[in-house]
Amino acid sequence: LQVKLLRVLERGRFTRVGGEREIEVDVRTIAATNRDPGAAVADGRLREDLLYRLKVLQVDLPPLRERPGDVSLLAAHFLGEINRAEGGSKLLSDDALRVLSIYGWPGNVRELKNTVERSVYRSKDPEQVITTLALDPFDTPFTLEEPREVAPVASQQAKRPPLLPTDLKQRLLDTEVD
Repeated sequence: LQVKLLRVLERGRFTRVGGEREIEVDVRTIAATNRDPGAAVADGRLREDLLYRLKVLQVDLPPLRERPGDVSLLAAHFLGEINRAEGGSKLLSDDALRVLSIYGWPGNVRELKNTVERSVYRSKDPEQVITTLALDPFDTPFTLEEPREVAPVASQQAKRPPLLPTDLKQRLLDTEVD
């Protein structure tokens, strides 16, 4: 794959799989990595000539945890995108913004975006100021467990199904009508 990418970058042409003619392209490539490209070349995982072809202009951007001032700007941007898509006008409280700015963000910007999104969808009122953040992606209000049995009701014929099916395909087969 690296050889093919290098050829496209050098020649500005490629041939589709199964194609017979070359197609000309004029592209600018933006590549991002969280790994050291020099180490990848030394380890033989990245071609040196491809690295130099890609490395026309290098921008080093520190991780989000080292840029706490960017957190509120990015959070506001992500919240604005969600508000536009959902027709809401939610805001983050000052306390929520303070928590976001001191959190370590091991998942970087993607984790911030997902946290904002989770927090929006867990708040119920479309006009609400978000005061509670859903930082933990595994802390969920949903469950895949069987509901606990309460005193059986006479009309209850069968055991209640799980709240969310753990095997959707089997659940659909069980509920299909001939």
